[in-house]
Amino acid sequence: MEITISYLFAITKKEDWMKIANDFNEIWNFPNCVGAIDGKHISIICPPGAGSEYYNYKGYHSIVLQAVVDAHAKFVVIDIDDYGRCSGIFKESLFAYPLLPNLMRPFPRRQLTNEKRIYNYRLSRARRIVECAFGIMVKRFNVLENKMLVGPEKATKITHSSYRTTQQVYGFFQFRKCFSSLARQIFSLKI
Repeated sequence: MEITISYLFAITKKEDWMKIANDFNEIWNFPNCVGAIDGKHISIICPPGAGSEYYNYKGYHSIVLQAVVDAHAKFVVIDIDDYGRCSGIFKESLFAYPLLPNLMRPFPRRQLTNEKRIYNYRLSRARRIVECAFGIMVKRFNVLENKMLVGPEKATKITHSSYRTTQQVYGFFQFRKCFSSLARQIFSLKI
């Protein structure tokens, strides 16, 4: 059973990537970042004969939505794919990104220097934007919040349609202005 919807936006110019990096630096005080990456399990019914393929570590059946967003919570790349049980989601996706030096992760909490503590704080703050983007999409489309009573193929199409509607109809243009202003007020403290 093949279910894959990947979408890479038309960000091919170096200037566009530079703008994203500048926005992350300006808004989130996190330089040299061109996107925040995360995944979300979309709950579905167990497809007939699927066994445990879609059963995830959270204890329910799902498909996985992965995304990269810019500093304003606008989706830059999405990948709706993979069975819920996949643990190597990031390296198995169509825009594969195994843990490499250019993918940032927090330092372990043991014996952190002040510089590492500050880095962890700023990384965590910059990463919140992808969680906000998922939250906005889920709240806008309640169907993503609860178990979809459909199989993986239809759930993938519904998820993709929700994403496209979020991007096109509602856009993030008003949200971006509002959120950028709010983010500057809330997170104006720079360490």
